[in-house]
Amino acid sequence: MAFSERYTIEVPLGESDVGAVWRGRAVVGGARVAVVLLEEDAPAETQARFRADAVKLAGLRHAHVATAIEQGDTDEGAPYLVLELVDGDSLATCLKSGPPLTIARVVEIVTQIGEGLVAAHAAGVFHGDVEPGNILLARSGDTEVATLIGFALNRADRRTSREAAARLSLPSIGAHWAYAAPEQVRGETVASAATDVYALAAVLHSALAGQPPHVAPDAVALLESISGDKPLALGALKKE
Repeated sequence: MAFSERYTIEVPLGESDVGAVWRGRAVVGGARVAVVLLEEDAPAETQARFRADAVKLAGLRHAHVATAIEQGDTDEGAPYLVLELVDGDSLATCLKSGPPLTIARVVEIVTQIGEGLVAAHAAGVFHGDVEPGNILLARSGDTEVATLIGFALNRADRRTSREAAARLSLPSIGAHWAYAAPEQVRGETVASAATDVYALAAVLHSALAGQPPHVAPDAVALLESISGDKPLALGALKKE
């Protein structure tokens, strides 16, 4: 059965330069889903990586990683990945508008996401864009469950040169690149277990200190700081 006969696309949830994430619904049963759609004209290397990751994610089942339901190509030939739609606010929203998080809550969230990353890495999948916006927090009874989303559409396809960064606003680049590892900023690697661990540590830093390890007045300065400067010690920012 064709993709268009199985799912309807409703509203956008997020996007990158090579694709977008949509809220959708299964035609049969009406289940709500998240649909990652790659652009039809995305580079061949990007499409190949997307399809390979989608296949690996389809076989991954973990409590702290959004569950992949199916993957394939749309009627028009664009690669897609259908995942469970996780209800809950992102960690980014909680950090921006909620009360300060306790150390115990932060540690629990980061531990859960770390467990999800261990499982993903064991399956051969590297995220590349672990940041607060890709961590969703939901309730399961009295327990808070953190779920990692955003696989497949990561910063691997948004490599930013110094010249390109000069044309971007700090908010547009900082939300993602503030959590990038130095080797990603320098263009030395796309995503790896090491860059995911670095990014998760940066998330921990941000949740505890109220800011990522590197801050700067503009996008170019931010990339330069990440690639060459030592981050400000957490103890100098967090006083408890």
